[in-house]
Amino acid sequence: MAELGEFAKHYDELKANEIRLIPVSVDSIERSRTTEQQLKLPFPLLSDSNREVLRLYGTLGHKPMDEAAPDGKPVHTPTLVVIDRNGTVRWIRRAADFKVTAPVSDVVAQALAEAAKAK
Repeated sequence: MAELGEFAKHYDELKANEIRLIPVSVDSIERSRTTEQQLKLPFPLLSDSNREVLRLYGTLGHKPMDEAAPDGKPVHTPTLVVIDRNGTVRWIRRAADFKVTAPVSDVVAQALAEAAKAK
């Protein structure tokens, strides 16, 4: 959750570069709303408790990481997808492990660079 707060700090910069953040959570809608409010996020959390979006983007846990979420289903790996204004996926950054992620400032810098290429 701390990462979401860090991304929120970069929200205006990302928005100015036509990048919209849509974090996907396996939490329920209610839990996602509570998280949005607690962290005062300027963007919504997409609740994907059935993991349909995560499956589409290929962000579910994979071997050798076979840990599961509290509900017994596979966890997802932090992923940032840059989609251009036409809906074309231009870049996907997927963390190697759901427990170890790159510094948010590095991920934001990469996303900005990729968004600039897509213009």
